[in-house]
Amino acid sequence: MIFARSSLRRAKALGLRALPLCALISGATPALAFDEADRLAVLARADSYETAVAHRDYSVFVDAVPPRLLSALALRSNMDSDTLKQAMRVQVSEAMAGVTLDDFDLQTGAMTTGDTRTGRPYALIPTLTTIAQDGAAPAPVRTVTLAMKDGGAWYLVRLDGPEQAAALRAAYDDFSDVALEAASPAPSGAAPAP
Repeated sequence: MIFARSSLRRAKALGLRALPLCALISGATPALAFDEADRLAVLARADSYETAVAHRDYSVFVDAVPPRLLSALALRSNMDSDTLKQAMRVQVSEAMAGVTLDDFDLQTGAMTTGDTRTGRPYALIPTLTTIAQDGAAPAPVRTVTLAMKDGGAWYLVRLDGPEQAAALRAAYDDFSDVALEAASPAPSGAAPAP
């Protein structure tokens, strides 16, 4: 479980519902916290993502990348964001051509939530992907998907190792003290998850 860092989140975890009102009356401004509206938005985003994957619309993998991460990747690749996005779509399409995706499950019932030090709400969602590649038997791959809010929209980032966490933190430094690596189990099976 990820423990809340803001007084508002700690109060909710302890069942103290009066604290936010007291904080407002005293003039303190509580940090934004992952709330019911965020939970519903993440569930809707996860559902549309899973639906796209079920229909083999793998462009969703590219479209779910948050804007600053996409810009940072584009800069590293000496491309503009639109060109990189198109190249990524082609790459994903080619990579998924030889893959049979038996199951893709964003396990939102087991997600943990929190807020970054700047108050950005996020959720870490255990993810199970079962794929067969090049005629091999289906292999389950366990990863974690980060749902994060940027500019009022929710984005999804697959976390399956330190490279993804480092790239995300380079673009969004408010995740510097969030334990992304600890939340990301080593994938089981040999095939990469989408």
